[in-house]
Amino acid sequence: KKAIYGRLLCGLVAVLMALMLFPVRETRAAEGDVAQITRDETTTSYATLQAAITASVSGDTIELLSDATLPTTSFLSGKTITIDGKGFTIDAGQAYLNVAGNITFENCTMNMHGVPNGHWMYIYMASNGSLNFEDSTLNIDGSDAADNTTAMYFPEPGDPKASVSFTRSNVTIKIAVEMVLVGAENLIMGTILLR
Repeated sequence: KKAIYGRLLCGLVAVLMALMLFPVRETRAAEGDVAQITRDETTTSYATLQAAITASVSGDTIELLSDATLPTTSFLSGKTITIDGKGFTIDAGQAYLNVAGNITFENCTMNMHGVPNGHWMYIYMASNGSLNFEDSTLNIDGSDAADNTTAMYFPEPGDPKASVSFTRSNVTIKIAVEMVLVGAENLIMGTILLR
């Protein structure tokens, strides 16, 4: 019997030692964290969506852990990121989004409302910018904004194009006047795809 217990104990010690060779590098989300990024088998949590966007590198997917707010944000040129809302809501409030990178929002609802913070548009599509919504809802309510407020602004003629796409997504835009898509009258400047 002692030999059997000895072998079992040796086997258990060997298993524990083997597990120590593969440490778990995931960090636990602190209470109140709203987003996380997993990169190279390491998960890092962030208190705000803006902090996660700032920390992200091209190719990252930011996952929401709860509803989040998004202040005025610039998505940098050449940066490709996905924000997986996991069914949560992003309240962009009076934010102004400057999209120069390749940004995808999926599985979320984004609400933009009020007067865009210091700007006359909610979404500025920079040259070569790409904004994609997949399985999501975008609500822009500018009914209380100034008469010259625009939902989306596209590059000027002659500048490189920008694109916006909605795949299996819902879009509601309420603007006080008919300035919903400035620069999109001629699709040489930009592309909007509804799928």
